[in-house]
Amino acid sequence: MTLGFSKPIKKKVRKPERVEGGSRFEVHSGGFAAMDFSKIMVNNEDVATCKDPKGCRGLNVVMVDAFTHKILHAENYDTHGDVNNSGRLLEVARSMEEGTIFLVSVKGDAAQNLGGKVKRFFRVMGSEHVDALGVGDSWAFVGVKGQKAFVEERGTGEEPVGTGAILGYAKKVKHYKKTTKISGGSKIEVHSAGYVSGNEARVLINEKEVFTNKEANRGINLVALDFETHKVVYKNSYDTFGGAAASAQLVKDYKEKLPEFCIVVAAVKDEASRKLSKEVKELFGSLGSNAIKNLKFREGWAFIGVKGLKKSKEKKGEKVGTAMIIGYGKISRKEVRKQIKTKPEKVKGGSRIEVQSAGFVTGNFATINVAN
Repeated sequence: MTLGFSKPIKKKVRKPERVEGGSRFEVHSGGFAAMDFSKIMVNNEDVATCKDPKGCRGLNVVMVDAFTHKILHAENYDTHGDVNNSGRLLEVARSMEEGTIFLVSVKGDAAQNLGGKVKRFFRVMGSEHVDALGVGDSWAFVGVKGQKAFVEERGTGEEPVGTGAILGYAKKVKHYKKTTKISGGSKIEVHSAGYVSGNEARVLINEKEVFTNKEANRGINLVALDFETHKVVYKNSYDTFGGAAASAQLVKDYKEKLPEFCIVVAAVKDEASRKLSKEVKELFGSLGSNAIKNLKFREGWAFIGVKGLKKSKEKKGEKVGTAMIIGYGKISRKEVRKQIKTKPEKVKGGSRIEVQSAGFVTGNFATINVAN
């Protein structure tokens, strides 16, 4: 048995105590021919994934909070005996936050019905052995969701394998720079990342999330904000990767459910380009987007615009974000006025008297013209 550590140990000890300012993780695995057992430990204490103290057949999985190192989930998934267990594991794994620590140990066999999507999930975390995992192999893995990091070992013979890591307590990283609320307006942020670059879509107003990554789904996530108050009036996800119907539904909902001059926010999660229609590209093009015309496979795209106006800000790439500071009810006074005002002609034999008025949310102005 071998034991790897992400950080060197300064002095040799028989039984290490809890690491000051951090935690010790150990994973041990034995396949059919290698003692047939599974053992996962956090700070020298066994974590049970099933009733058997030696673990159960298949993948024994423990998920640990990135910041506190508390156990979030511990369960056995018998991917040898039931093909559906791969899907169950993937559903739980995807629900976990970025930074979650994954400890995985095989007992007996896990390879027979291990699905390709589960393998890809661990491959994204840096696993080099999951694709080669054979029937009866031992496999011990420590990884972090959203990072290609940490260690693993795989064995094909009679010797079990083990791996481990000593991790310091994570400090919460502020992903978004804190700013005070803009006087007379709001700061609107949108963040987007494709499947392999973080797989996220979220919207924030004055640093507060109004559309979370858990709410977001694959494809284009659309959020509409009220022109005056900047409150969310509509939100939905459109799987433009999965089928053409999603593009048609997006165009229909945009026309029927989004009020004129609302703030339109869009963010790609996972993948959105495969079945993205020409009509959707033209719709966002009418709002000022240039990037959506050339959206690539699994590419992120963050967009902020205004319905009825060619006024927008956007970014696209692997992992992107963009922001606008927008005043309450003053998004585009000049543009609104320009739209509703026409150039009057001189009335033959007299004078033309013209009065124009716009309420707060549609321009907020009053003009009186006599003979132009």
